[in-house]
Amino acid sequence: MKSLLDTSLLSTLRSLSHTPAPPPGPDVEEGFDIFPPLASSDMNRYAAFLHRIRTEFAKDPNVREDPSLHGIGGIVFDVAGEQPWVPLDGRRFLRFSAVLHGPTSEPHTPGAGGPDDYLARVEAIAMQYFAERVHSWSENCETAGWRKHGVYNWMEVRHAVTHVFKEEDERVETKGEQTEVEVAQISEVTA
Repeated sequence: MKSLLDTSLLSTLRSLSHTPAPPPGPDVEEGFDIFPPLASSDMNRYAAFLHRIRTEFAKDPNVREDPSLHGIGGIVFDVAGEQPWVPLDGRRFLRFSAVLHGPTSEPHTPGAGGPDDYLARVEAIAMQYFAERVHSWSENCETAGWRKHGVYNWMEVRHAVTHVFKEEDERVETKGEQTEVEVAQISEVTA
């Protein structure tokens, strides 16, 4: 009798271990983080990244550049009630993310037409410029190569946006040259 009970219990436990996870809730946040953070030496590559985003989304009515966004300026993606954005100052760029609404979202699937489409496209561009620094994450996943909540917590992300960089980081010896942010702003006006 004891072996029958053990077998039955073992069978039940095995079936439970293979039970699929419940379907995701209607809202799932996904995105990618840049780690380690970009330094002043990465700004030429960041300017090229911004240029590529401007070019890629030039005719997209849901993408706009706001030079005063959060006091630092950024490229904003207005889609499905979300506004993921990329700051104009690369030292402040830690995360690009959005909440995917509804169970029909296809995470990181280009052409899906929602926030997931923008996430996939911006992440693909970021991978071209910052490869190993791009870390994908999703609230739905915690598997190999993916994190559930990203590299940074939200306090670190917000701090990077609002933090005023100290003297050496902020001071740029131009001697007749323009900073990368100025070049980015000039290219926007001439485009």
